[in-house]
Amino acid sequence: GNLLISAHDPDHLGKFEALLECSVDLDRIPDEYMICASYDPSLGGMMREKEAVDAEIAKLHQEAAAYLGTPVEKVLKLERSHLGYFFRLSKKEETNVRKKLTARFSVVEARKDGTKFTSPALKRLSERRAELDRSYEAQQRHLVERVVEVASSFSEVFLDVSAAVAALDVLVGFAELSACAPAPFVRPTITPRTEGGIVLKGCRHPCVEAQDGVNFIPNDCDLVHGESWFQIITGPNMGGKSTYI
Repeated sequence: GNLLISAHDPDHLGKFEALLECSVDLDRIPDEYMICASYDPSLGGMMREKEAVDAEIAKLHQEAAAYLGTPVEKVLKLERSHLGYFFRLSKKEETNVRKKLTARFSVVEARKDGTKFTSPALKRLSERRAELDRSYEAQQRHLVERVVEVASSFSEVFLDVSAAVAALDVLVGFAELSACAPAPFVRPTITPRTEGGIVLKGCRHPCVEAQDGVNFIPNDCDLVHGESWFQIITGPNMGGKSTYI
């Protein structure tokens, strides 16, 4: 208990929690794990620039819809693929505004599902957005390496905590078993490593005796230090050798 309390103080796991809270974008979990833009000034600057570019692209979308006389989103779509950002109209709608479209825009692709087109301004902003994305991802990778390096310095604390939690898990298992057992359990007397032995009287297998309709026969076991070093267990198949061991 004391180990867990001391490990969770501000100088140990408290620092680890603070690192995660300030570096990891918690709003994106569990969909993706990314470094928070506010953690690094350069990352924050790129994020703000990306948002500014997105706002300009949205403005171009509104202006294109007004020029073509088509509702935003419902008819004139703004989409993104490996080609970058582009507008898309259905084949029917494109036919209705073809003259206006060809006067100001250039067609990227024409298919049955519609016509994709762009403008010099949209193309420029699309290229700038792609450039920002590449820079942002590169900085993300760099920062992840730094955060992981700092986080690895807490490995000894986590090893100590995991050992303590494992010990507690075993002790709680013993306590639950003793409290729920059909017959009382006795707490053993622990002797020094070089003294005494393993002396069990009327011992039972906790899993076997928990089964319905099983009349378990208790067994004794005596392994005394300096007298009996091992036991040879014999008996027929399904006679209880494994259970005894």
